[in-house]
Amino acid sequence: MKRSNNIIVALDVAKWKDVKFFLDIFSPHVKTFKIGPRLFIPYGKKIIRLIKSYNCDVFLDLKLHDIPTQVANSVKEIADLGVSMFTVHALGGESMIRKAREVLDTFPVKERSCMLAVTVLTSISEKDLHFLGFKNKINIIVFKLANLALTSGADGIVCSVKDVQNLKEKVNKDFVAVVPGISLTEMHEDQKRCGSPKEAFDNGADYIVVGRSILEAQDPLKVLKEVKI
Repeated sequence: MKRSNNIIVALDVAKWKDVKFFLDIFSPHVKTFKIGPRLFIPYGKKIIRLIKSYNCDVFLDLKLHDIPTQVANSVKEIADLGVSMFTVHALGGESMIRKAREVLDTFPVKERSCMLAVTVLTSISEKDLHFLGFKNKINIIVFKLANLALTSGADGIVCSVKDVQNLKEKVNKDFVAVVPGISLTEMHEDQKRCGSPKEAFDNGADYIVVGRSILEAQDPLKVLKEVKI
């Protein structure tokens, strides 16, 4: 099996030995691995160096959401790490994303990390948003956030299986669509807006993110190979 460049494995584990275990299994078959706060907080740069030592790319998913200056300073540090992708939260607004873009544009194009804007978490339902005071339908909120982020300088969008087709059709801009909330079973746990790999790619996803569905399988590599690309 050749390396898949459009499947990202989320290393949703806590221990160093588990990271190494899954890198040993998956790195010949997958190019990019996602890490979030759970690994980055205890291990920092060390975990990024480990993944890169396997000749793989890093998707650093910290969902930056702060005042523009703080995010811009954080983006400078992230870009210096040489990660392939990282996330900001679209709810941070236009000024925050523009400041982040200005920082990224100081780096040579070939060394520039891809900035992805998170719209609405796949664990959030329309009912949750209405409780928080949002009046629009969830697809309208996602569209507005995606459009704002892309016109402010984001390279791509992190959105659900249910949203990606609408965005690809209606946003007047080429962008990278990364779709998490991918389930390989009928059990979705805390994910409320999820779907299968086939559905995601059929709807226009450029990348899908798979995590626990594979990591918790009896035979993780077998399950990965069964993912249709």
